[in-house]
Amino acid sequence: MIIILFLIGLSFALSVIFAGMEMAYLSCNKLKLRHLADEGNKNGILAMAFHREPKRFLTTVLIGNNLTHVSMTSLATYLLGEKMHITNEWVIVAIIAPFIIIFAETVPKDWFRQRADDFIYRLAPLMTVIDRLLGWISVVFIKIIDQLIGFTGSAFKPNPFVTREEFSYVVKESAKQGVLHQHEQKMIDTILNLRSNRVEEVMIPLSRFPQVPLTCKIKEVKKIAKDRKTKAILVYEEIPSIVVGIIYVFDILFESDGDLPLSQYLRAPLFIRHDTSSEKALYLLQSKHASYAIVINPSREVVGVANVENLVRV
Repeated sequence: MIIILFLIGLSFALSVIFAGMEMAYLSCNKLKLRHLADEGNKNGILAMAFHREPKRFLTTVLIGNNLTHVSMTSLATYLLGEKMHITNEWVIVAIIAPFIIIFAETVPKDWFRQRADDFIYRLAPLMTVIDRLLGWISVVFIKIIDQLIGFTGSAFKPNPFVTREEFSYVVKESAKQGVLHQHEQKMIDTILNLRSNRVEEVMIPLSRFPQVPLTCKIKEVKKIAKDRKTKAILVYEEIPSIVVGIIYVFDILFESDGDLPLSQYLRAPLFIRHDTSSEKALYLLQSKHASYAIVINPSREVVGVANVENLVRV
């Protein structure tokens, strides 16, 4: 009985470590981890190895945790049946399940999450030994899983070492401590928010952007550009909502013949949806070698103009 109790206790302790290390791995300060590893800290180097192969580490933790749960449940079931004569499956489940869920999963995960930067280094040597014992099993499972996912046509995307949220936190802390100036923080925040910002939030409404009919001459466009101090002018046909192109002022700046039609300098417009992200809009403008894009609503009506300057404005 003493041996069985010892094995149950050992399985429980390992289950706590596996469950907790999973959370510590996900919650630890990765910038601090990289710094310690670069400084030559032994436990930092070991912990850094886990982050270089995240799938292997998490699979090893999952396998180890499941093995300890099975061992703990089997031994506890045997003990309850042999020593306490409890053989009803539902009674055994009612006794064991809450203990495992609360004390072998929930409590250690929350505890390790709060002290992630402590446990990830303290237990790194032990997890390295466990990884050497179970790592080969993890490799086999990973290959099988990769093959199965590959059949679906899904491409694997490498995860960044530092997430957007973590980097944003570092920027805010640096600004508080005076490492970054306010304008530098704004520039970084703008870059980080390019994916979440929408074109409709930064576009120039159509009513405020200079427009001319297709029948206008070069000299008229030059005058409007000078009066409005704009770098580009939309060209419409019949009504302002029917945009047929865009004139860049620089293209006509040195044109001496003011009576030339606009068609000679007219550029095809780039249309983008109003809900397009600023990041995607910048990519489209870059790929088309353009500085301005025409913004349309779901009904394909022109509602505004987006330019590079507005998309990256701080």
